[in-house]
Amino acid sequence: MFVTTIERTTDDFNKKAMKISEELNLPFVVRNRVTVKKLMNQNQSDCLVVGNDLVFNSFPTGQSVFFHPNFAQVRLKRYLKGEKDAFIDIAKLEPGDHVLDCTLGFASDAILASMKVGENGSITGLENNKIWAYILKHRLKEYETNFMELKNALNKIQCLNRDYEEYLLNVPDKSYDVVYFDPMFEQSIEESNGLNSLKSFASDEKLSKETIHQAIRVARKQVILKAHYKSHLFEELGFKVIVRKTSKFHFGVIKIN
Repeated sequence: MFVTTIERTTDDFNKKAMKISEELNLPFVVRNRVTVKKLMNQNQSDCLVVGNDLVFNSFPTGQSVFFHPNFAQVRLKRYLKGEKDAFIDIAKLEPGDHVLDCTLGFASDAILASMKVGENGSITGLENNKIWAYILKHRLKEYETNFMELKNALNKIQCLNRDYEEYLLNVPDKSYDVVYFDPMFEQSIEESNGLNSLKSFASDEKLSKETIHQAIRVARKQVILKAHYKSHLFEELGFKVIVRKTSKFHFGVIKIN
């Protein structure tokens, strides 16, 4: 993988790209108005294009992906107008709660949670892939919008490039109010042609009983799992299923006594 800039680059974008290449320990390739596709063919590699956004481009498909809170923004606006949101309702989040999102993905649920827990709460999101974690970490802080509730929610999310199994093993008891897993991030990639470029980011790791045991130890209120309605994980891992009749994704809950 290498780092380059947008075609009509500037000195600022060049400096930014070179800084990112150093931080990620990746080569920097001067764009020189060559197409991204041609650069990837020449280098036989994925690339990260630096401009106002950070855009990951997948080789050899040429598909690209970048962070944008599209769906979360719609959900947030609806919630602020008084509509219900399944995740917030099921998580029973309150101002001041501390949430651990073990599979941050596109941060959609984390954004809603961040808004709900407010200034005194916190959202910690784990992303196992180094490149996607880097993109998320920076874009969550840099994303420009006049929708201040969204901007505040984005800015409060702490993104860590960590494996959730290793992280949970090293967290003290009762560190978070809610611990959340959404392995369907990987499933959504499989089902969406537009997200195929993120397949290399998706973990093939399956949730284990030991991981859920550690999550129960770490949570004060509940552990939540989002999975396909046909998933065997709910029963295998001891979750009570909250059926959503109009959705292919259900939630499972383990309440902490």
